[in-house]
This record gives sequence, C-alpha cells and structure tokens, in this order.
Amino acid sequence: MIIKKCILQGPGNFFGPFIGRALLLTLTFIMACSNISAERKIEAKADPYWNEISMFLAGIPVGKESRLWPKTQTGYYKGHMTSMDDFWKRVKQDTMDIIGPWRKINIPAGIEKNGAFYPLSGADFVNLYSLFPDAARYLMVALEDPGDIPDPLALDERSLDSGLSSIRKSTHLYGKINYFQTRVMIKEMRNLNIKGVTPILLIFLSRMGLTVLNVQKIGIGDDGRTAELDSTGNLGGKKPKFPGVLITFRGQGDQRPRELIYLSMRLEKETVDPVSPTGKFFSGYLSNVSTIIKAGCYIFFIDKFKEVKDFILSRSSFIIQDDSGIPYSAFKTEQWNMKFYGVYIPQYPITDAVIYKQEDLMKCYKGGGLPLPFNFGYGSLLGRDKSNLMTAEKKGVKQGG
Repeated sequence: MIIKKCILQGPGNFFGPFIGRALLLTLTFIMACSNISAERKIEAKADPYWNEISMFLAGIPVGKESRLWPKTQTGYYKGHMTSMDDFWKRVKQDTMDIIGPWRKINIPAGIEKNGAFYPLSGADFVNLYSLFPDAARYLMVALEDPGDIPDPLALDERSLDSGLSSIRKSTHLYGKINYFQTRVMIKEMRNLNIKGVTPILLIFLSRMGLTVLNVQKIGIGDDGRTAELDSTGNLGGKKPKFPGVLITFRGQGDQRPRELIYLSMRLEKETVDPVSPTGKFFSGYLSNVSTIIKAGCYIFFIDKFKEVKDFILSRSSFIIQDDSGIPYSAFKTEQWNMKFYGVYIPQYPITDAVIYKQEDLMKCYKGGGLPLPFNFGYGSLLGRDKSNLMTAEKKGVKQGG
C-alpha cells in the first residue's frame, strides 16, 4: 500500500496510476500465492499415517489398506475398540452433546473466531473443543510430559497391548468425572510404551471426527518461536526446557488446517515475562483469546502467581471457569460482564489442595445461578447439581477479532 501511494502521488508521472494499479495487482497476486504456498506446505507435510495412528489409538476401525490393519485383528485390540466405544459414548452423552446446545445460547456470537487458551489443561481437549469448536488455533499448557509420538508398528504385541491398556485406564475415569486426576495421569501416562499427553490428544481429535494431518515434537527457542525438534530431541543443539507437540488437523468444512499446541511447563512469573523466550511466545501467540480454566487448583489465589493471573486477564477477551480458577475479586465490574451458572458450595474435600472460600462469589450465587446442565465439577463436586461455572466477557472488545 505504501508503494502504491508513492507511485500514484508521484509528481509529473502520467503513467503513475496505471503502473500503480499494475503493481498493486502484482503485489496482491504475490501475497495470495504466498498464503496458498503456506497452506500447501502444511498439506505437503500431511501424512495419512498420522490420522491412521490417531484412529488406531482411539479404537476406530482403519481400512484394510492401512499398515495398521493387521494389528487390529488381534483379540486384545478388539477389546480395546469395544472399551473405547463405551468410553466415548459416555463422553458424548454426559458432556459434549449437552455442552453444544448450552454453548450456542450462552457464549457470545463471534467468539468462535478467537484463539482458545487452556492453562493447567492436562490432556483435556474435550472441554476446550466443546466450548470453542471453531477456533483457528488452540494452546494447552500443563505440567504433564507430551511424551513420544506413538508408532504402533514399532511395538511388539505385548508392549502394544500394555500401552493401550494404560490409555484405557487414563481415559476411563475422565469419562466419568470430566477431568483428569493428577494421580491417574502420573501413573498411566508414564508407561513405557504409549506415554504422555500426545496419544490422548490424538484419540480425542480422532473421536471428534477431526482429521490429523501432521504431528511434530516442538520446543520454544530463545527467540520465542516454536520449532520442530531434531531427530535427537534437541532444539538448537540442546534439550528444550519446555517441550511440546504441535498437531495440525482439519475439521469437516474447514477451509484451512488448524493447529493444536500442547506445551509442558510450569506457569509462573518467568514464563510470562515479556523478555523471556516463553513470554515472547505467549505475547505473540495470545491476543484477544477465549480462555478456559477448569480444576485450576486455586493457584491464582496465591501471590506468586499474580503475574500469570494478570497476564491471562490482559490477554483474554472471554473467560470461562469454575471457582478454582481466577478469583472473582480480580474481575473488575467496569471491565467485565459476568454470568454465574450452577451451584457454588465451597465446603468440599480435595486431596492436596487448599480451598479458597469466596464470600463475594457466594453473594453472586445468592438465590441460585443460571442453569448448568453438564458436569463442570472439580474434586468431589461431581454431578450437575453441584458444579459451578462463571463466564467473563471483556467490555468494549469486539469478539472474533
């Protein structure tokens, strides 16, 4: 646009307008080609085997032409398929099929165009995607190791059976209570065969009907950019401090591929410092995002996490959480529109967690909250008559920007 202005306004240049239009058309064409090339690069990397792996882990039948098809003919794998079908039926009925209609009524129009952020997520892509199904990009951050990218062909039958068993154990309880318990993740996601968060994410993507195009192990470089790790698991000659995985996928009707990034890190003051590599990454990646905090362990009530709390508030245009997330007192009425759903009953036991009773939040729930038809509980808050959920929409921000 600057070049066009200079040529069109150049004194004494009769051909200026024609040259300007021609150059503008040329630049437009080049920019369009650049966008197409970027998309084609993603498509060029796409390997059907990634999607087959995701389907295999999820217990979804693959075709006879797949390299994985022979492994689906064993007795233990047929049992895995049945178990995963039952698990996903429960997730669909108790969570996804209920959140969908609720979302359409209670989440502002246009917000689906925002990026979506889930701090302290564990492997819970289900709630993130169910609440924000049309986000162009998703970022999940938690302590759990991303693990290795699974390759069933590299495992013998005994190891594969053991790995699939661990997957079933880690997802089974989630299907019942709608969040991952730390003790279960620690035990089952550290198995020797199919470990970490990555396999669970692939299962969720596949079960949701999304097509996995590519999977890359990544880290954050000193410049604040994510980059793929080399064959030795290094980035710039050293192990990344914060390893992660980048999954590129496509949903039905998507015009362009979308991405899911999972990073293993402890959220603290340094990680959001704008001069640190992670702070540079977050500042560049998170803007006007929709944030979900669920089973947040009440860490944002602690002074040492103030910078993280403030960063999330500054970067989010919409937040949905339970009472274990950001304290209600941090949402200033002149900045946020708040709504409250379900029931707030802060007297309940949670192992290894300090419960913060919020008197100001109790006043908001006096007389009852808006209907909450799905379980959004934490700890012993199981059941639709016990969970609480609040939404915060930043005032003066155009959603979908």
